[in-house]
Amino acid sequence: MIMQGSATSARNLMLCQSSQLRTSAPVTNSWTFVKCGINFIVPFPTGRGGIRFAVVAVDYFTKWCEAEPLAKSTKENVWKFWKNIICLFGILHSIVSDYSTQFAERKFNSNYEDMGIRRDFSTPTIHSLTVK
Repeated sequence: MIMQGSATSARNLMLCQSSQLRTSAPVTNSWTFVKCGINFIVPFPTGRGGIRFAVVAVDYFTKWCEAEPLAKSTKENVWKFWKNIICLFGILHSIVSDYSTQFAERKFNSNYEDMGIRRDFSTPTIHSLTVK
């Protein structure tokens, strides 16, 4: 009895999944860290070593996150973080960020152009939980 119920459930699941594949949107990016988003996590209470920020990169395909805690949100710290990402995952196709000065620096843009990385900018959003 249990085996019959399991077999029926498995068949129904396969039918459901196959119908979902035909109607869902196509996958636009099928490699890890080809397109990546970067942003800062807003200031935390000061931790050991003066850590107050975190810079985060998220892969668009796998949603894999890489993060690094920072004491200061400077261009130099962001570039060091990016060099680590590039060393780990290789040259990216495109990077998505907001227009903050740490990400839209001329030096970065010229380095991205030299490596063939496309720059995409997102519209900044203000979340109701972070506005006081």
